[in-house]
Amino acid sequence: MRLLDPLERRIAAALQFDGRSSWSRISEVLGEPERTIARRGSELLEARLVQVAGLRPQSTSVIIRVQTAPGTTRSTANALAQRRDSTFSYTMTGGVDCVVEVLTEAERMSTLLTEEIPGTVGLVRAVSYPVMRYFRTIRGWQPDLLTEVEADALRAGVTTDSWSLQ
Repeated sequence: MRLLDPLERRIAAALQFDGRSSWSRISEVLGEPERTIARRGSELLEARLVQVAGLRPQSTSVIIRVQTAPGTTRSTANALAQRRDSTFSYTMTGGVDCVVEVLTEAERMSTLLTEEIPGTVGLVRAVSYPVMRYFRTIRGWQPDLLTEVEADALRAGVTTDSWSLQ
């Protein structure tokens, strides 16, 4: 994978503040020609060097602690990471082998927790914890690539990072 140049990193940072922002808006905030921003930004998206994604607050989030059979932690964590509804899967040390977050619709939660997750190869035990409220998500992390003035301009109109389970 190639490294992004300074302008590409600034475009990526702008999209992280507001993934719906137009190329025109980003060019205005960054002080770069619109055609340059549109061309370079489109190239980043087409090459999948930058991806814009959103958190779906209408979904229910559950954190699942997983214990695995000896020698299966990596394959179990990988299987959980490959699920389309998982947002992360981490291997751990201590009493838990893996932790995964899954976003699903409330009506699917029972099937998810009683059939799908327990059917994962290598899984011995799983304990689930529904997420009640997000206080900080990945959206809250920002690289130091934009000035405060640029960041504030891009933040205008963006909703806060905190929301509750409805």
